[in-house]
Amino acid sequence: MSDVEFAHWQEKQKWEIAYYLYHNNVFYHDFVGDIFPDKWENLPVVNKSDLQTDIDKLTSKTFTTNKLYVNNTSGSSGHPLTFTKDYYTQARVWAYKKMFSNMHGIDYFTSKEAKFYGMPKTTKACMIQKIKDWILNRERFVVFDLSDGAFEKWIEKFRKKKFDYIYGYTSSIVLFCRYLIKQKIVLKEICPSLVTVIVTSESCSSEDKAIIRKACGVEARNEYGTADAGLIGYECSEGRIHLAEENIFVETNKKNELLVTDLFNKLFPIIRYK
Repeated sequence: MSDVEFAHWQEKQKWEIAYYLYHNNVFYHDFVGDIFPDKWENLPVVNKSDLQTDIDKLTSKTFTTNKLYVNNTSGSSGHPLTFTKDYYTQARVWAYKKMFSNMHGIDYFTSKEAKFYGMPKTTKACMIQKIKDWILNRERFVVFDLSDGAFEKWIEKFRKKKFDYIYGYTSSIVLFCRYLIKQKIVLKEICPSLVTVIVTSESCSSEDKAIIRKACGVEARNEYGTADAGLIGYECSEGRIHLAEENIFVETNKKNELLVTDLFNKLFPIIRYK
């Protein structure tokens, strides 16, 4: 599509999804009120706290929860959220992540990932994550222990295994990189297969990027997204952030906070979601 055609498509798509949810989602109908506005900015902003209730009340009546993709946010704000999507909507998120990975020389399904992330505490949830890690060819570097002893064990893993990329929390990766610099180790030299570092969930400053570049010997690239709204933005090789506009509509309010509308999720009201 041309820019003009795409703008028209996105405008049509955002109204269609909001209108659909208004008529098929009891929660969203009550949240908007008796009159559906004719101006987009008059649709109310949805906050995370608005959605922290029984998931059955939040799911559109045209679907049943046992046939849906159900997940949780990480709870980094202290208040995790359970949300749902149909599998097509979630598949679009994974398709975008695959495209982003391919852009930086990563095959999303075969490249070996060093995942700097947390791990669930319960035995069942932990086993599920380990199975997912095995299927997706990734090894988890659990960030709950960021001691020098843990870092030494991580370094040994990089010496022995051919990791293609690192993915995870900015703060954990930067702390590990500071330790590498202190030990005068460049990760690319002990793990030549490494091609990039992808940071997510937290801000990555230019200083952070410089530290990662010095310690790892490769460039860091930003992924910006949330579990519930999906991938929002990604960084290209020229260092610019691109919005995932085929999946979402992004705007800002007067406080310059992001409001995201999922253009395909007919189940759960991610409409002007702050």
